[in-house]
Amino acid sequence: MISLTGASERPSADVLAGASSNPAFLVTIDTEGDNLWAAPVEATTENARCLPRFQALCERHGFKPTYLTDHEMALCDRFVEFARDGLGRLLSQKCNCG
Repeated sequence: MISLTGASERPSADVLAGASSNPAFLVTIDTEGDNLWAAPVEATTENARCLPRFQALCERHGFKPTYLTDHEMALCDRFVEFARDGLGRLLSQKCNCG
């Protein structure tokens, strides 16, 4: 970085770290059909029922999770309802969806 006086300066650690003394913690949730690694004949999405409880846990501890979603889950009514409710959370910066 070049200062107004022309001298070369290194940015401070606070500038490089975003001026935050809190550690960063990234939470990603791979939301996909149940037991897909077992190659089931039909994919189920019963695990979607646990997402609101998990989101509440994250909010209680100040975490902002990012939900990564596959095709089966995107077609799941329970997940779609959770995601629609999550739009309010997105606007309030409590989670991300990708």
